[in-house]
Amino acid sequence: MESRPHWLLDGAVGTELERRGFQTSLPFWTAFAAVESPQLLKDIHLDYLQAGADIITANTFRISRYLFEKADQLSDFLPTLHKTSELVTACQVDSRRPLIAASLAPLEDCYRPDLVPSRKTLQSYHRMQIEALCQFKFDFILAETINSGIEAEIICSACQEMDVALIVSLVTNGKGQLLSGERLDEVLQEITRYSPAAISLNCRSTTDLGNDAVILEQHYEGIKGIYANAPGSHQSAGIWKILPHANHILDDFTRRLLSMDIRIIGGCCGTNPTLIKAIGRVLGNSESS
Repeated sequence: MESRPHWLLDGAVGTELERRGFQTSLPFWTAFAAVESPQLLKDIHLDYLQAGADIITANTFRISRYLFEKADQLSDFLPTLHKTSELVTACQVDSRRPLIAASLAPLEDCYRPDLVPSRKTLQSYHRMQIEALCQFKFDFILAETINSGIEAEIICSACQEMDVALIVSLVTNGKGQLLSGERLDEVLQEITRYSPAAISLNCRSTTDLGNDAVILEQHYEGIKGIYANAPGSHQSAGIWKILPHANHILDDFTRRLLSMDIRIIGGCCGTNPTLIKAIGRVLGNSESS
């Protein structure tokens, strides 16, 4: 992370799979994409690389031991994780190998902090998930859209104990709080003790994240990241109505983040390779020019 002034993170994988026609259903969402539509998933990864992304995120967000066990499909867990890992680590453009992030999600719904399980359950299943991810060739774990302080702290603690590189990304409400209602500055103080490689915010509008990026800047001295949802609105499954002037919004937003020393910048829900390429132009990535 210290080797360059900024990193271009890729954009959405889940909503991009849906936009390109992959049929999804809960609770697994896009977990089986590498099994059912491997070329489509590979194309998305390669398109982000062509757009200049320095970090590519594996589609492991919903490939969770907790989820598979809860759905009585535990036997599918490791084979699905293996196929997803194998596909993303094979991606490169003109021999340029990006950093590969293994996505790790909250055990329950990202936007339902009221469903966060007990400390004992969080400790047990996150440790098993991290152990499973470490069987594959990832550069670091990206714990993303984490909505409560307790889950963030447990993930950070487990990765520190297991000597696993971690970027932890929190989801906030744009008013200085995690979705759990906890104050962002207090959660930052708590998880900083575990020395993650970086701390990020994600999965909100540019407006909300712009507000809370100020708190991240003021209360965390390490490497910081921000990846917002596409400017626009979610209409239905796989359909994200992107504003006509989204590129200009992201240009201004990216320049503001750079002025705040945010060094990892990319996109979350609704974003696509075209929007990531626009962010890359602001960062000066040659592949995005």
